[in-house]
Amino acid sequence: MSKEKIDKFCKDILIVLLVHGKKIRFTKLYEKLTDEMKYKISRPTLSEHLKHLQKRKYVKRRREGIQNVTYRFNEEYFTSLSETIETQKRLTKLFQDKKERFNSLPIDQQIISITANMVLRNLRQLKLEILIGLNPSKEFENKLEIMFINDLTHRYYDRWLLKNCLKDKEYSDKVLKKIDLTISDGMKDLFEN
Repeated sequence: MSKEKIDKFCKDILIVLLVHGKKIRFTKLYEKLTDEMKYKISRPTLSEHLKHLQKRKYVKRRREGIQNVTYRFNEEYFTSLSETIETQKRLTKLFQDKKERFNSLPIDQQIISITANMVLRNLRQLKLEILIGLNPSKEFENKLEIMFINDLTHRYYDRWLLKNCLKDKEYSDKVLKKIDLTISDGMKDLFEN
């Protein structure tokens, strides 16, 4: 079955399902899209999009009782994403225990950790973009993976740092100065060597 193009809304539904990582009830999915993502969509329209995705085997639907229908991202259909999904599951487990340790690090170390994660994420994205160019038939899966790895839900250090900045003005001032210094030093290293 060819993976024909789908619209932006369907891609966003897939991202929500992929990031959610498990089955989700229709009502919860609707709330995530309308409340969190600020989509203006009716329930019947969402239902039609889900049917469209289900028909293409991107989404699995399961009826659990009379009015309880759940949906989940069909990992089996996107075999090329399985490694990323498994890696993300392992990272989620790993990072659940790391928040306090991260928060206890000096700001310099926090920025170094975030920078290392950004480099790895950007290298992964570059690899996927190269793969898109080399194998256009896998464009959809690779673009979906790019959206997945760039979703803030999976950027733990970034989220923690952002939350800390929003809570503490003095901390945020120090972080912003360190980020500016890191950018400045990086620019010097890049252009002076």
